[in-house]
Amino acid sequence: MKQVLFLFVLICLASGQLVGQAAQTARFEREQKNSDSDYLLISLQQEGLALVRDINKYKEGKQQWEVIRLDTALQEAWLVDLYIETRMRLVGYDYRDHQIYLLFREGEHEASKLALYTIHTQSQVVGHYTINQEITFKITHFSALANVITLGGYVSNEPAILLFDLETEKNKTGTRFLYYKFRIT
Repeated sequence: MKQVLFLFVLICLASGQLVGQAAQTARFEREQKNSDSDYLLISLQQEGLALVRDINKYKEGKQQWEVIRLDTALQEAWLVDLYIETRMRLVGYDYRDHQIYLLFREGEHEASKLALYTIHTQSQVVGHYTINQEITFKITHFSALANVITLGGYVSNEPAILLFDLETEKNKTGTRFLYYKFRIT
């Protein structure tokens, strides 16, 4: 019995030295008010993290959103303020090729216009695109490709994919959606 008790005490003491938390190498802290929204975290892969939130401040009738880029050591690399129309809500985000993509929808109606903001992670250049919809489209998926964004979702309960070409928008040729309807069998 004494040997079992001795063995138990020895194991407890030895395991106490083995159990523990690894040293915390970095930490990012930002004071947050009760009225502030929580941060949305976007992985920037090898570039670190992006923190996105609306901060419940308004300027010239637009709501202020802040985007903070943290490097891989959790040091703040930059902060960009975006001023978004007040009725817009964030419905999607993505990251690809040094670009952060933030997709907003006006109001709650599924046929309302969309606004896409892009932020280049190296230069902090902000791009803005307005996407006017001609159909009621419930968005369930959002992905950025080379110069196109893809929106997956439903049109009248049928699966659909919408594509928006960023280059033609930049060339002022108008906003055009390619509409593909597909069935899953």
